[in-house]
Amino acid sequence: MEHRKLLVVVLLLATASAACSTTLRAKVLDAQTGQPVVGAVVVGVWTRTVGFVHHDHELVGVRETITDTRGRFVLERLRGSVLFGADNESVTVYRPGFLAWNNVLAFPSLSRRPQQRVPDTIVLQRFPPGQSHKEHVQFVDDAVLSWLYKVDKVPQLRKALREEATRP
Repeated sequence: MEHRKLLVVVLLLATASAACSTTLRAKVLDAQTGQPVVGAVVVGVWTRTVGFVHHDHELVGVRETITDTRGRFVLERLRGSVLFGADNESVTVYRPGFLAWNNVLAFPSLSRRPQQRVPDTIVLQRFPPGQSHKEHVQFVDDAVLSWLYKVDKVPQLRKALREEATRP
């Protein structure tokens, strides 16, 4: 539970949307083979910090896309008003059989990434034997801040997570 609380706090406080571009473009590669990862789900979640005393987080928007046959994706960024705080951006790339990548935190250590910019090339590691699928699914679910919106906003991710949740 401690890790989950830390994950939530770090994801919500991360301010990685400082990039000038309103569109994220990148390619996703398999770390083992260097080949494109086709059909990876990419989810962008944008929140805004609001409030003077209690810092709450308000959903600005959610976008989902899939990598193409070359492992490439284009994700339109959302930006919210910064009236009460900075915009927060969390981008997660996920495909069953691989460890999810998030621009803020790394799995399984939950260590904060030193550079939260989404790079031009994202390299996914194969899911290691002995790693917990249950913990991984929870990490992905937390990374995409799913409790802030209806799951119908990310149907491809829900489908992929159901697939992994059935694994031992």
